[in-house]
Amino acid sequence: ASTAETVDQGLVRVSSRGKLDALRTLLGGEGVQNALVFCNRKRDVDAVYKSMKQHGFNVGALHGDMDQYSRMEILNKFKSGETALLVCSDVAARGLDIANVSHVFNFDVPTTAEDYVHRVGRTGRAGREGHAYTFVTPEDVRYVDAIIKLIGKNIPDKNVDGVASAPVAPTDNEDATAETPREKPVRPARKRRERSAPPAEKSAKDTRPRKAPEKRRPEKAESQTAASASPPAPREERDAPVGLGDHVPAFLLR
Repeated sequence: ASTAETVDQGLVRVSSRGKLDALRTLLGGEGVQNALVFCNRKRDVDAVYKSMKQHGFNVGALHGDMDQYSRMEILNKFKSGETALLVCSDVAARGLDIANVSHVFNFDVPTTAEDYVHRVGRTGRAGREGHAYTFVTPEDVRYVDAIIKLIGKNIPDKNVDGVASAPVAPTDNEDATAETPREKPVRPARKRRERSAPPAEKSAKDTRPRKAPEKRRPEKAESQTAASASPPAPREERDAPVGLGDHVPAFLLR
């Protein structure tokens, strides 16, 4: 696939927020009779259309969710010159047969290289001069590389007066901001160990086997006191009497 030699192509390197400013600046330049502005998504078509309308541009929108009647109506207005600017998606613009389109703006870099060829092919037809400018953010570089590889030639950069140029690739600061999450302050490991030490010590103490309580041996004095304090055994518990016992009759004592 290739693009026509009659098409002047250029890359406008901008940030995502700088696209609308760059588009308004280029549309206000000399030689812009009419233009197709391509977006990758329907919601971007709506957003660009509303922004251009608010800034006073004679603009229309064309995307796949529109019914056939509305699509034909806006196309006829663009062909007749009643509408000078048409913001559209790839699906809606496929097969458009408009003889004289002076400019094509790729508001979004197409993610498929073949779509770039189809977009740029809307201008510079039948030997006429055409212009195709593509807004490139740092995140779009890989898609641009695929386009250059497909068409077999380099696309020069185009500087726009009053619009800040974005770097070719994300800067180190942008990479760090995008890829490195904000880390929470980490306390020193020593404090964590000290904080976790008491439970460990407590656990160790709880797992130690407990000693059985020692039986207390009674002191000798306590034993004697207990013995002396014991009441004498009842009479009936004493030794049984032998013979007449302690009582002897008087006539036996003579």
